[in-house]
Amino acid sequence: MIEEVLAREPLHPDALFVRGIAELAQGDPASAIASLRRVLYVDPAFGLAAFELGRALDSAGQAEAARRAYGRALGTLQPEPGRESLILDRVDLEDVEAACRMKLELDLKAGVA
Repeated sequence: MIEEVLAREPLHPDALFVRGIAELAQGDPASAIASLRRVLYVDPAFGLAAFELGRALDSAGQAEAARRAYGRALGTLQPEPGRESLILDRVDLEDVEAACRMKLELDLKAGVA
């Protein structure tokens, strides 16, 4: 279904987001990174996509880029009335914010560059 939506609208941010998190769950961080970067190209304020991009970048061993994505997520995480409820009804943005802060603090304490 996601691919059908993307066939009609290749830059649909919600469909790209779902594809990106599915790719990450399937162990394909490189594809997830590409999908999630497209989301943020289309919708720079999609904070949850920035968080998932950070996770994908971490999985790919790109620590510095992951930190930038987590920082971006912190700056853009907010409830979005227009966002599909299927996505945001299943996520507590405060938990996502806490996860970003924890990851950034752990990296800082570990001296990860």
